[in-house]
Amino acid sequence: MSLEQTKEYQLSQKLEPFVDDVYRKVFNPTEIIRSDKGGELDKKFHVDTYLRLPSNILATFQEKTLSYKYRTFNTVTIEYYQNRHTKELGEFFNLASQFYFHGYENEKGNGLSVWHIFKTYPLLMWIYYNLELCNIRSAAGSNASFISCDYKLLPREVFFR
Repeated sequence: MSLEQTKEYQLSQKLEPFVDDVYRKVFNPTEIIRSDKGGELDKKFHVDTYLRLPSNILATFQEKTLSYKYRTFNTVTIEYYQNRHTKELGEFFNLASQFYFHGYENEKGNGLSVWHIFKTYPLLMWIYYNLELCNIRSAAGSNASFISCDYKLLPREVFFR
Protein backbone atom coordinates (compact mmCIF):
# COMPACT_ATOMS: atom_id res chain seq x y z
CA MET A 1 0.00 0.00 0.00
CA SER A 2 1.36 3.41 -0.93
CA LEU A 3 1.52 6.32 1.50
CA GLU A 4 -1.31 8.08 -0.35
CA GLN A 5 -3.59 5.08 0.21
CA THR A 6 -3.32 5.07 4.00
CA LYS A 7 -6.19 6.40 6.12
CA GLU A 8 -3.76 8.62 8.03
CA TYR A 9 -2.49 10.30 4.87
CA GLN A 10 -6.00 10.80 3.50
CA LEU A 11 -7.14 12.32 6.81
CA SER A 12 -4.15 14.66 6.93
CA GLN A 13 -4.90 15.81 3.37
CA LYS A 14 -8.57 16.38 4.22
CA LEU A 15 -7.72 18.40 7.36
CA GLU A 16 -4.82 20.36 5.85
CA PRO A 17 -6.97 23.44 5.01
CA PHE A 18 -8.15 23.60 8.64
CA VAL A 19 -4.58 23.30 9.93
CA ASP A 20 -3.65 26.13 7.55
CA ASP A 21 -6.49 28.22 9.01
CA VAL A 22 -4.94 27.76 12.48
CA TYR A 23 -1.54 28.80 11.12
CA ARG A 24 -3.08 31.93 9.61
CA LYS A 25 -4.83 32.76 12.88
CA VAL A 26 -1.81 32.15 15.14
CA PHE A 27 1.16 33.15 12.97
CA ASN A 28 -0.24 35.25 10.10
CA PRO A 29 2.31 33.71 7.70
CA THR A 30 3.11 35.29 4.37
CA GLU A 31 3.57 31.79 2.94
CA ILE A 32 2.68 28.20 3.87
CA ILE A 33 4.99 25.67 2.24
CA ARG A 34 4.36 21.92 2.36
CA SER A 35 7.30 19.55 2.12
CA ASP A 36 6.86 16.45 -0.01
CA LYS A 37 5.09 13.78 2.05
CA GLY A 38 7.46 10.88 2.16
CA GLY A 39 10.22 13.11 0.77
CA GLU A 40 13.72 13.35 2.22
CA LEU A 41 13.01 16.09 4.80
CA ASP A 42 9.82 14.37 5.91
CA LYS A 43 11.46 10.94 6.16
CA LYS A 44 14.68 12.02 7.82
CA PHE A 45 13.65 14.96 10.02
CA HIS A 46 9.83 14.78 10.07
CA VAL A 47 9.33 18.31 8.80
CA ASP A 48 5.94 18.58 7.10
CA THR A 49 5.39 22.30 6.74
CA TYR A 50 7.27 25.60 6.68
CA LEU A 51 5.73 28.94 7.47
CA ARG A 52 7.30 32.16 6.26
CA LEU A 53 6.44 34.60 9.03
CA PRO A 54 5.87 38.35 8.54
CA SER A 55 9.35 38.90 10.02
CA ASN A 56 10.66 36.72 7.15
CA ILE A 57 11.75 34.07 9.68
CA LEU A 58 11.04 30.50 8.66
CA ALA A 59 9.26 28.21 11.16
CA THR A 60 9.12 24.41 10.71
CA PHE A 61 6.29 22.10 11.74
CA GLN A 62 5.49 18.44 12.10
CA GLU A 63 1.76 17.80 11.89
CA LYS A 64 -0.36 15.05 13.35
CA THR A 65 -4.11 15.05 12.87
CA LEU A 66 -6.19 12.23 14.24
CA SER A 67 -9.69 10.99 13.53
CA TYR A 68 -12.61 12.13 15.66
CA LYS A 69 -13.04 8.55 16.90
CA TYR A 70 -9.82 8.97 18.91
CA ARG A 71 -10.82 12.38 20.37
CA THR A 72 -11.72 10.98 23.79
CA PHE A 73 -8.09 9.97 24.35
CA ASN A 74 -7.12 13.66 24.63
CA THR A 75 -3.46 12.78 24.14
CA VAL A 76 -0.55 14.00 22.08
CA THR A 77 0.83 11.07 20.09
CA ILE A 78 4.22 10.64 18.45
CA GLU A 79 5.63 7.63 16.65
CA TYR A 80 8.16 6.02 19.00
CA TYR A 81 9.60 3.11 17.03
CA GLN A 82 9.35 2.88 13.26
CA ASN A 83 9.64 -0.87 13.83
CA ARG A 84 9.00 -2.00 17.38
CA HIS A 85 10.40 -5.48 16.66
CA THR A 86 13.82 -4.27 15.51
CA LYS A 87 13.76 -1.12 17.70
CA GLU A 88 14.25 1.07 14.62
CA LEU A 89 13.97 4.61 15.99
CA GLY A 90 10.91 6.55 14.92
CA GLU A 91 9.77 10.14 14.77
CA PHE A 92 10.28 10.75 18.51
CA PHE A 93 14.03 10.30 18.14
CA ASN A 94 14.42 12.15 14.82
CA LEU A 95 11.97 15.03 15.02
CA ALA A 96 13.76 18.20 13.92
CA SER A 97 10.87 20.60 13.47
CA GLN A 98 10.59 23.65 15.72
CA PHE A 99 6.89 23.09 16.37
CA TYR A 100 4.57 20.10 16.61
CA PHE A 101 0.97 20.66 15.51
CA HIS A 102 -1.43 18.13 17.00
CA GLY A 103 -5.17 18.08 16.48
CA TYR A 104 -8.31 16.01 16.30
CA GLU A 105 -10.93 16.06 13.56
CA ASN A 106 -14.34 17.35 14.61
CA GLU A 107 -17.43 15.12 14.76
CA LYS A 108 -18.72 16.20 11.33
CA GLY A 109 -15.33 15.73 9.68
CA ASN A 110 -15.29 19.31 8.43
CA GLY A 111 -12.74 20.87 10.76
CA LEU A 112 -10.77 20.43 13.96
CA SER A 113 -12.38 19.94 17.36
CA VAL A 114 -9.16 20.40 19.37
CA TRP A 115 -5.68 21.48 18.40
CA HIS A 116 -2.43 22.40 20.10
CA ILE A 117 0.89 23.72 18.91
CA PHE A 118 3.81 22.43 20.94
CA LYS A 119 7.41 23.58 21.18
CA THR A 120 9.05 20.41 19.90
CA TYR A 121 12.25 20.20 21.93
CA PRO A 122 10.64 21.00 25.32
CA LEU A 123 7.85 18.50 24.54
CA LEU A 124 10.28 15.71 23.62
CA MET A 125 12.48 16.32 26.65
CA TRP A 126 9.50 16.39 29.01
CA ILE A 127 8.26 13.08 27.58
CA TYR A 128 11.75 11.58 27.78
CA TYR A 129 12.12 12.46 31.47
CA ASN A 130 8.53 11.53 32.31
CA LEU A 131 8.11 8.41 30.20
CA GLU A 132 6.41 6.57 33.06
CA LEU A 133 3.49 9.04 32.81
CA CYS A 134 2.94 8.20 29.13
CA ASN A 135 1.90 5.07 27.26
CA ILE A 136 3.76 3.26 24.50
CA ARG A 137 1.46 1.21 22.30
CA SER A 138 1.64 -0.79 19.12
CA ALA A 139 0.26 0.97 16.07
CA ALA A 140 -2.61 -0.97 14.53
CA GLY A 141 -1.78 -2.48 11.18
CA SER A 142 1.96 -1.72 11.22
CA ASN A 143 5.21 -2.61 12.94
CA ALA A 144 5.43 0.85 14.50
CA SER A 145 4.67 1.89 18.04
CA PHE A 146 3.63 5.28 19.35
CA ILE A 147 3.87 7.15 22.58
CA SER A 148 0.88 9.03 23.95
CA CYS A 149 0.66 11.52 26.81
CA ASP A 150 -2.47 13.07 28.21
CA TYR A 151 -2.71 16.77 27.40
CA LYS A 152 -3.55 17.49 31.06
CA LEU A 153 -0.23 16.05 32.27
CA LEU A 154 1.91 18.26 30.05
CA PRO A 155 3.41 21.38 31.62
CA ARG A 156 2.50 24.77 30.22
CA GLU A 157 6.10 25.32 28.99
CA VAL A 158 5.75 22.68 26.24
CA PHE A 159 2.77 24.45 24.65
CA PHE A 160 3.30 27.23 22.17
CA ARG A 161 -0.41 27.78 21.83
